[in-house]
Amino acid sequence: MQEDFVEASETTLVTVLNVNNPADIALAKSILDDAKIRHMVKGDRVLQDLYGMGQVEIQVFASDAERARGLLSDI
Repeated sequence: MQEDFVEASETTLVTVLNVNNPADIALAKSILDDAKIRHMVKGDRVLQDLYGMGQVEIQVFASDAERARGLLSDI
């Protein structure tokens, strides 16, 4: 069933950046938004609720990871 096959790079999320500074999180999200790279921030709610703020992971689909890492390399 070819139509049921989905590339792993389109369904697998990979971490492209670990940050703990709210300003860096906002900057990373803005850069990825501008580049139209779909992303999610993993861990921001739990750590913020428990400890004020902790390290979070910026994740993108595997197919966008190399490009995202390049865009975020200065953060």
